[in-house]
Amino acid sequence: MESTRDIYRELQPVFFASKFVGLAPYTRTFQLSQIDSFITSTLVLSTLVITGIITTLRPGDETTFSLILERGQVILLGLSAIVSLIGALLNADHLAGLARNFLAIDNDLKSVNIFVSHSSRFGIIQFIVRTLILVPVIILDALSASPIDLIKILKIYIRIMPQFVTFVVEVQFIVLVHALKTRVLIMTKAVDALARKSYPHKPKKLMVMSTSHSTLVEMASTINNMFTLQMLLIMFTIFLLATAHLYHLNVAITTLGGEMEYFASLTLVLKLGIRCYEVWTLTTTCVGVQEVIKEFNSILYQVLIEDETGTLAENKKLQLHISMKKEVVFTAYNFFPIDYTVVHSMISAATTYLVILVQYGSVNSS
Repeated sequence: MESTRDIYRELQPVFFASKFVGLAPYTRTFQLSQIDSFITSTLVLSTLVITGIITTLRPGDETTFSLILERGQVILLGLSAIVSLIGALLNADHLAGLARNFLAIDNDLKSVNIFVSHSSRFGIIQFIVRTLILVPVIILDALSASPIDLIKILKIYIRIMPQFVTFVVEVQFIVLVHALKTRVLIMTKAVDALARKSYPHKPKKLMVMSTSHSTLVEMASTINNMFTLQMLLIMFTIFLLATAHLYHLNVAITTLGGEMEYFASLTLVLKLGIRCYEVWTLTTTCVGVQEVIKEFNSILYQVLIEDETGTLAENKKLQLHISMKKEVVFTAYNFFPIDYTVVHSMISAATTYLVILVQYGSVNSS
């Protein structure tokens, strides 16, 4: 029999690392931990205070558009971090339920000789990549902010800490969705194998897989509900940051004249790459799950219509599963779906606003 520990081992690297930024205030069975919850609450308050301090500072020599973008970035980053930290506290029961459902599905599949490997490699890679790409940005931010004072340290903190929080939230979301995809993909391969050969216990095996498939679709809706508000704020933040990076990069390129300007330009290029990586990993993960879920339904339907005995087509549970056509749609608080259309929309909108900012910025400077 599988145990909750096996399920946690699949997710463990991400959720263990999440503890250090207050995004996993749980025990090994996904129950709320008082100590970790206190750390999370402290980070919420500190982020709120520092965000307030930065947004109330008197402007320096920034232009109007630069100041608007600066304050908008700070507010969205701080808000995203606060909502993500609060969401971590509220999602404990949902995560415990997901772990139990994963356990039940793995045991059901094991009863019909379908085995799920609890590998943590995917989560480790996602976490390491996001951490590594953030390190050079921190270093370049510190170099471009030289000389360092308290206000600049607070500004770097409010940029980096919420960014790391959103990275961790993205990895949590991606790892949970990937766990769904792994199980659906295993079942899809098993159904495809059944379609190619005769199998004496085919009805039982198909019924177990169809029931597990329905449960996984419901779990996908649960995961979407757990992270839907965070995804909305993260997507808006990515869009605003990408637009701001492009605008500041345009300004930096046109005014290059010193070592600090080169550091600033390089930092902006790296940040743009990070934004692209974030959007791409989120969309490809969500689309990948949607495709394998549709593929399972189509292959199951093919098995039913090609069954020479006719017993499968007469099975009421299999008929019901086929007729319901359960599919998954991940959304950002129902404002828009998280799929490839988001990439196109963000590129179009960012380009449009960049042109407007550049035009009005040049008029304002003249």
